[in-house]
Amino acid sequence: MKYLTSALVTIVTLFLVTNVNAQSNFKPGYIVSLNGDTTRGLIDYREWRENPQRVSFKASAEEAAKQFTAVDIKAFGADMLDHYRSYSGPITKGAVDLADLSVGIDSTNLTDNVFLRLITSGKNVSLYSYLDKIKLRYFIAEKNLAPVELKQYVYLDIKQTDKIREYNYYIQQLLSYAIKFQSGDASLEDRINRTAYKSKDIEDIVSKLNGGVTGYKISAESLGGHRFYIGAAANMVRASFFGNQRTSYIENLFDKGSKSQSVAPTIAGGVDFYLNKNVGKLLLRAEASLTVSKVSASSTSTYLQYINEIRFEDEMTINQVTVGLNPQLVYNIFNKKSFKFFVSGGAELGFWSYNNNKYSSRNYSNNVSDGGTNRALLYRTMTTAVTASTGIELDNKFSVYFGYHVPVLITNYPNYGFDISFYRLGVNYFFGGK
Repeated sequence: MKYLTSALVTIVTLFLVTNVNAQSNFKPGYIVSLNGDTTRGLIDYREWRENPQRVSFKASAEEAAKQFTAVDIKAFGADMLDHYRSYSGPITKGAVDLADLSVGIDSTNLTDNVFLRLITSGKNVSLYSYLDKIKLRYFIAEKNLAPVELKQYVYLDIKQTDKIREYNYYIQQLLSYAIKFQSGDASLEDRINRTAYKSKDIEDIVSKLNGGVTGYKISAESLGGHRFYIGAAANMVRASFFGNQRTSYIENLFDKGSKSQSVAPTIAGGVDFYLNKNVGKLLLRAEASLTVSKVSASSTSTYLQYINEIRFEDEMTINQVTVGLNPQLVYNIFNKKSFKFFVSGGAELGFWSYNNNKYSSRNYSNNVSDGGTNRALLYRTMTTAVTASTGIELDNKFSVYFGYHVPVLITNYPNYGFDISFYRLGVNYFFGGK
């Protein structure tokens, strides 16, 4: 098992420290050249957290892909999924994260060539977004005009540097569009004055500026998705004892660092949430599981006391039922519809109940028992633990995986006890959703 654990940790580590996002995911799409010609083909569509700096495109499945930047093309898109246009102009650089805020307004601009993501369009104006390592920005564009950034500045007050201030210049910008396209609409002006710098709020304003007629809109429903699953697994349960309860020369199972192994069944079920269901590489998983397990161990110690042989025997047993709630992050390193190879990591909250709780010890002097003692050990009813797994998925229907549950202490004593870890081999069946 030591080698299986090492292999699993190695796989997860490689995933974390290498760029596994190199796998292509070509979808029907298009590019628009600088002279306005549209070429249809296949776009390598990714789960871009930030706006892409370049995109791969090929005219047919047989051709080699070429990369294009915002300098090379006017626009690109993946049919029914996402659309981007190129932009060349100033971009604000002032930070919005608390740790990076400037004292006073940082009005620094950088002229750059980037791709803007289309959020919504209409007869008068279109709304775009641009996200990089600094912050998320929104851009607005009238028909046949270049986009303009809707500006918001977040900063620390010059006189009271523990106070955060905002200069919401975007409100003045939106008001100017309201005067131009919906003049006299007092309710719209009032709404703009209360608009937060958030996608949904600004989308609503843009919809009003377009007279309520939307030509294109990205929605959470078009990207997000979910699916359900049920599963079963077999666990190798390992209990490791530790502590110091030595009496004279006698060692019990805790002093000896005893080990116990058993096999236990698990049933599980949950739901997967897609970051982008059209790509399907990254998922947030919410899982509930039920595991029934048993731990038993015993030890014998002997020593000579003058001419008498003293023997000490102790044994324990406990039956456990564990309900686990385990949010996980799942990443498909290899991601095709018919076959996926994934890794996952999570943090499980475990609720434990116990029965058949027995711990007995007996002393023998020349094989004559002292009658012994019996007692119940004290156990924890709630634990937290890190989990990891890796496996394969077939046809978006079945997965087979190997998982590891790091050791958790379940006894309730300061100087001795035992912890439990799980090695799991399981299968899941996926259904519904998306």
